[in-house]
Amino acid sequence: MTSIDKGYLPINTLYKIQVTIPSKDLTDLSEEERNSLISDIKSMYATILYVSEDELMVDLEQGSVIININVVEPPVVAPICFPAGTPVNTDQGIICIEKLNPSKHTVDGKEIIAITQSRPIFEEIVSIKKNALSNNVPSQTTEISKEHMVCYKNIMTKACELVKICDGVDFIPYNGEILYNVLLKEHSLMMINNMKCETLHPENIMAKIYTSKCDKSDKQLLLKQLSKIIKNEDIYGYIKLHGSVKYLQCSMK
Repeated sequence: MTSIDKGYLPINTLYKIQVTIPSKDLTDLSEEERNSLISDIKSMYATILYVSEDELMVDLEQGSVIININVVEPPVVAPICFPAGTPVNTDQGIICIEKLNPSKHTVDGKEIIAITQSRPIFEEIVSIKKNALSNNVPSQTTEISKEHMVCYKNIMTKACELVKICDGVDFIPYNGEILYNVLLKEHSLMMINNMKCETLHPENIMAKIYTSKCDKSDKQLLLKQLSKIIKNEDIYGYIKLHGSVKYLQCSMK
């Protein structure tokens, strides 16, 4: 007997499955049998959901054997990006983000894997006015997606949180233009108008879509699906899309 918990979920948990074996009693199982059951459940659901076993948390409850399976949220989900014209400090000089060339430009000696492009279904993004964070930071007004992390007082902080604590940082309407970000091999920082900002996390589903071997039209379709899922806060739609992308990556290796 299997059920999916749609109620309260622990932090960082996307959803919870509960499997009950009414004909068994947990007290009848040895420690070795319990560990074996947990291992088998992890292996089975990792295969079904196209997630790694590290993304599954399995525990057993007393009484009938009740197996709780928590699917843990990946590190980053929401798209983070900048509009065209945003200047990025590279080892070859300051280059507008949409003009970055992975075969030519590097960031702090690090290879650029891709420059992602998307039109997220955002209603608003964040505008950070010149000097809003400190003297000459940023050095000019900078627009950025809400979930993007920016270094403020030596702490990485989401742009949407800066709206609450800094004068000159405000939400502005997003007009649907193409937004860009920089993908490196590892999650890192880059300098934008004297602000330290995060690069796109390689585990972000948008990064996985963009670097997959799908053709361009399929990538655009997946990105549109992701935008709608985020707008609607559709956890189950995200799980389905996440599994599809992992399946595509595995099948194309």
